[in-house]
Amino acid sequence: MSPRPETRLKPPLGTESGTRRAAACRAPRPQAGLTLIEVLVALALFGVVSTVVLASLPGLYRLNRTSGEEQDVTVHARTVMEGVRAAWQSRALFDAGVLPQLPPDPAGFSCGAPGVMVVDTGRATPRRRRLTLTCTRADHAPVIFVAEFGRP
Repeated sequence: MSPRPETRLKPPLGTESGTRRAAACRAPRPQAGLTLIEVLVALALFGVVSTVVLASLPGLYRLNRTSGEEQDVTVHARTVMEGVRAAWQSRALFDAGVLPQLPPDPAGFSCGAPGVMVVDTGRATPRRRRLTLTCTRADHAPVIFVAEFGRP
């Protein structure tokens, strides 16, 4: 029998002589940045959130404007009531039911002259009077303010 020629086998990967080469070939690449799918998903989410937020803004502006107008008419009514209260500190003006000079109506509202009514009838001089102020705005229900005043 003839002797077989010696064949040298390469050492398997992971052994001492193949470790460096295997490590160099299989070195994981660092992942920097985002994939296209991640960017598209982020843009879609941003679009949905911004649509929801922007859709609610006109309603908030309308609510703010309406609240401001209602506050203006409430301040107007309070001014009228305080003016009447100050004028009716005099018994003669209270008994006569004389109203003082009224401030102008607030913007957007139409307020008529306040109605004065004697609450306790049957007496020569009234002891209480009821003042009713009605303010209206186009396409809205009227706003009614009522106050009662006692004889000083």
